[in-house]
Amino acid sequence: MKKHLLYVSMVVIFNNAFNARANDVILVSDYAGQFDKQEQLLKKLIGEGRYQKAAEVGLNFRQLNGPDQCSASLLLLMADAMLASQDGAYYRGGWRALADGFGKLQKDDETLKYPDFQKGKLTEARVKKLTTDDVVVIHRQQGIGDDFMFMPPYAAMLKENYGCEVVAEVAGARFKGIMGRSSGIKTAITPAETAAVVEEYEKEGRSVFHVYSFNLPSLLSKDGVGSTGRTTIPCVDRPLLTVLDAARVRIGKQLADDCAAKKLIIGMCWQAGKEISLARGFERSWPVGELIKQAQGTFGKNNVAFYSLQGPDHRPVTQEQYKEIQQRIKNGEVVVPNDRSIDENDIVDDPLVIKQIADSEGAFEGTLAFALHPKAASVSSDTSTLHVIGRGLPSTRNFYAIVPYKGGKDWRLEDPTAMWYANMRMFEQEKAGSWQEPINNSLQAIGCDQGWMVRV
Repeated sequence: MKKHLLYVSMVVIFNNAFNARANDVILVSDYAGQFDKQEQLLKKLIGEGRYQKAAEVGLNFRQLNGPDQCSASLLLLMADAMLASQDGAYYRGGWRALADGFGKLQKDDETLKYPDFQKGKLTEARVKKLTTDDVVVIHRQQGIGDDFMFMPPYAAMLKENYGCEVVAEVAGARFKGIMGRSSGIKTAITPAETAAVVEEYEKEGRSVFHVYSFNLPSLLSKDGVGSTGRTTIPCVDRPLLTVLDAARVRIGKQLADDCAAKKLIIGMCWQAGKEISLARGFERSWPVGELIKQAQGTFGKNNVAFYSLQGPDHRPVTQEQYKEIQQRIKNGEVVVPNDRSIDENDIVDDPLVIKQIADSEGAFEGTLAFALHPKAASVSSDTSTLHVIGRGLPSTRNFYAIVPYKGGKDWRLEDPTAMWYANMRMFEQEKAGSWQEPINNSLQAIGCDQGWMVRV
């Protein structure tokens, strides 16, 4: 019988997309960082029909301590971590194996900015002995959304339980502001700054301990120290992120006319990244044009104001503009870099209907200021925007998630009725590819919560 071929990457593990068995073949190419050659090798083996089942997934994990690279040894490590636990790498032993493995890999990686990481590794024994003089540096591991999901709640637990100082590593300088103001976090730094920051603390005679963000669940639980997993991430009942006053004032002025006109104000983040969506095997982004049509049909065309919570990678375009952009790309003509990421989900009848919310004060400042506005409702795809809003909104304010078929499992706790964010209302596709129903249900919920409709 032909064996199975699993091409393992971060996507496979974190979505438990495949059930691996001990006799499965884990293929990892020797072409470290050479994604084109890795893909060629995989396609060659699939094309030859030598395996009964083949899974081709994207190599989207390219943020190993900052550089845009992904090695074969990293993929092999992830494969081992997945096989270590029946439930996948996010759970118990599998999670620990993955996090510990990252440390082993990064210790010998020339890109690691602070080579003495292992000497000061935060362990369960050391957690119990933390004092107010100690410093814990949380190193990032995957995406921006993961940073905001893991770091704020566990930093708060470390600070409240042990009094230690917590430093958070973020993807870039533009994220330092909002993460650095998180409850429990003393300051946020970039990976390039880690070595210098650690050196300064050590000059002061303070002990510095290091931990990767994915290791935090296995070190801390709701009751203190203990073994835990993704399903027991603390559901914090208070906001952990704050926004700059300047952003609040700016957004307040921007929404003033629509508030005076008593419009239903909806902020939308519809795109979730094409590459990772394709790698996961399902589309996380939803068509913004569909939501606008349904909202105007439900509440009246002149009664709704739409705002984009989208980053600079995506902007709304008409069908004709989209075709023109695609043709120019096909012809090899020069286009605006961000236009290369525009896809069918960005198509609307009139792009001017959507007003822009800029994050001019820093990453997510405008987004969170909008979400905090008492007259605004925020709806997003499965992306980092949800985590930022979830960490910044009070528990009395709902926000809304539109997710793909079976995508809801990534947001639920061990109790299937509970969420990472208690005030997040999630609307999931009943069948793959059909967005009409979850979009409609989300609008019904928004209408009820904003007083436009009566809940039945």
